[in-house]
Amino acid sequence: MGNRSKIASRMIRFSLRTLALVTSSCPLIGFVLCVLISIWKDFYGVNHTHCNVYNFLPSISASIGNFTPQRYIWRIAVALHVTPRILFAVLWYTWHRQDLHNWSSNPSYRTLCRVNLGFCLMELSCLVGLTYVSSNDDYSIHEKCFIFFVIFAVLHMISTCCLCHKRKAPMHQYSYQYKLYLFGTFVASIISFSYLFDRHNRYCEPYVYSVFAFFEYLCVVSNIAFHTTIILDVRDHAVIITNSQVDEDVLNGYLAY
Repeated sequence: MGNRSKIASRMIRFSLRTLALVTSSCPLIGFVLCVLISIWKDFYGVNHTHCNVYNFLPSISASIGNFTPQRYIWRIAVALHVTPRILFAVLWYTWHRQDLHNWSSNPSYRTLCRVNLGFCLMELSCLVGLTYVSSNDDYSIHEKCFIFFVIFAVLHMISTCCLCHKRKAPMHQYSYQYKLYLFGTFVASIISFSYLFDRHNRYCEPYVYSVFAFFEYLCVVSNIAFHTTIILDVRDHAVIITNSQVDEDVLNGYLAY
């Protein structure tokens, strides 16, 4: 007990639940602000397309990259979001590595954990790319970053669901079902906005681009929510900064990596 009190006085402790919620709120708040400011301040500019038909919702690319201050708001939000997300990716990998039975006896489980971490880091890299290279700066690079972001996000979600399926505790099964629902929403949104984008370019119908934008929004929100489900899986853990010589028994209940 004395050791714990002594260590507690010398360490910085972050609730994983609080850190996850703050990390997720950065892109969500930034995204909502960019859309609202775009509609209020640059309504005609952000809704204009080559078709010259009426629309009332701007695309994400137009909202976050074509006008100021939206561009800066989104870049700040992503900058605040990415570093903690890298930490969460490592913690997620560490959490699965602590499943000693699967880790030591199942090579495919170890491979899946590593691949899952790689998919997450690639997803984040593409997010940074599409954020800091706007469609106005270089449409080709922005488009490729967005496409690869979607691809790696899907692969990361699939591998995450495969890993979580192995967990049998009731809360973990609840988290798994929630992840499946969000993954389904994410994929359905991708299919919907891909169809609507093609339809808009083919037929130039009013409002179609706005519906396309709505499914883009749904895609973003479901992606953010999916990553936030980490609070269901490791809700009793915390991130701490302390001396590396601390006895591991004292830090029981924390994720160490």
